[in-house]
Order: sequence, then structure tokens, then C-alpha cells
Amino acid sequence: MNLFTKRMARRRLINMFWLLLAVGFLVTVKKLAERGLYTTEFLTGWVLLAAIVGLTAFSLRKRLPFLALGSAALWMQLHIYLGFFSIAAYWVHSGSSSTHGYFDVVLESLFLLVAVSGIVGLILSRVLPQRLTRRGENLLYERLAGFNARLRREVEELVLRAGAEHGSIAIPEFYNHWLGPFFLQPRNFWSHVLESRAPLHRLSEKITALERYLGDGEQAIMQEIIQRVETKNELDYQYAAQSLLKRWLFVHIPLTYGLLLLVTVHAVLVYAFDGSN
Repeated sequence: MNLFTKRMARRRLINMFWLLLAVGFLVTVKKLAERGLYTTEFLTGWVLLAAIVGLTAFSLRKRLPFLALGSAALWMQLHIYLGFFSIAAYWVHSGSSSTHGYFDVVLESLFLLVAVSGIVGLILSRVLPQRLTRRGENLLYERLAGFNARLRREVEELVLRAGAEHGSIAIPEFYNHWLGPFFLQPRNFWSHVLESRAPLHRLSEKITALERYLGDGEQAIMQEIIQRVETKNELDYQYAAQSLLKRWLFVHIPLTYGLLLLVTVHAVLVYAFDGSN
């Protein structure tokens, strides 16, 4: 275990300690309040609302990188552990709630969706970057479409050359049927996410079957095409992993803002119809 890994493990242990301490403190305060016959719904509700506001602040921090508000890595750690704390606070708060109307069901469902999407995003952010590193150079997401277009042009030029120089009919027909759709856009999204090479193997088998009927000149051109097929497959892998890292935010962030809105409405309604006021 190198020094960096040891520091990461130590940081996680410290963060988990503070997380458990905070959750334990909240549970203890709730139990003490209940012994004193105090209503705990307001206390735990405000703690949960504060946690959700803190979680929402992370997305605002990313939009204001020029402000000296701490590093992005620090905010990410705060966001992760505050997210886990909010799940515990929700459990503590919902355990003391006695209302189960339609609004409460919608609110609880939305909270669970936010929590699940956050956990999924955390797993993706840990797993996918490591996969991309193992697969070689990590390309900019915005440049992937340009690389794909260049590969498609190169393959089309090779197909035309096969017809012009060798009178090949098989390669153009194969391109129209199999390679054209493959190079047209990113393919096999979920296969790449699951790290399955089955689609590439099926295409390779078709290429191997075709090569048996090609002459020497056609086979030389086909080898150049095969190199570009492999490169395109790697670009598709990059696209699948990087787009998944981006797309989950389009689910998680709107859900978070929606949750914040509903929680605020919930707080207003609770105080408006509280019988003790």
C-alpha cells in the first residue's frame, strides 16, 4: 500500500468517524427530547432541511469556481458524507412522523430517488475513471465526435480505394451493411458500460468470414479498416463511460432541487397547520 492509498484510507476513517458521531448525536438529542415530552419532528425536520440545503450548495459551488470557498475535492467530500448523514437524518425524522398523506408519499419517494441517484453517482465516479485509465489515453468528451467523424472518413476512403484499385464489390457491400452503421455514431452503449466485448467479437467474426473471399490487395485494405474498427470501439467505450458520468447529473441535480422545493413547502405546511400554534 503506497503513501497516497494510506492517506486516502486514513481520510475515509476520519470522515466516517465524524459521520457516525454526528448521527449518534442527532439520535441522542432526539431521545433526550422525547424523554422530556418535547416534540422532535421540528428538530429533526430542520436538521434534515439544513442537510439538503448544504447538499444543494455543492452544485452552486461548482458554478462559482472563482470564489475562494475551498477546493472542489473538499466540497466533494463534504457532499458525500453530508449525503449519508441526510439519509440517516431522514430515517430519524420519518420514524417520528405520524402523517402519511399523498404529499408525504411523494416527498418520501423523491427523497429516496435523490438518495439512490446520489449513491449510484458515487459508485460511477469511483469505478468509471479507473476503467478509463486502464483502457489507455483519456480523451476529452467534447472531441470524441470529431475523432469518430475522422475515422468514418478514413474508412470510406479505404472502401472507395478497394473498389477503384481492386474492383472490390465485397468490401463496399460489407461497409454498407455492417461498417457504415458502426461508424455512423457511438454504438453498443450498455455493452461498453458492462465491459462486454460481445458486439466487437460478432463484428470481428463477420470480418473474418469476409476475408476468406478477398484477394491480397483487398486483404491489405481490410487490415487498415480493422485497425480503425478497433480504434472506433475504444472511442465508443470512452463515450459510454464519460457520457454516463455526465448524464447521471441530469437526473440527480433536478431531483435535488425538486426535493428542496417540496421540503420547503412541507415545512411551511407543517407550521401552518400545527395544532400547537
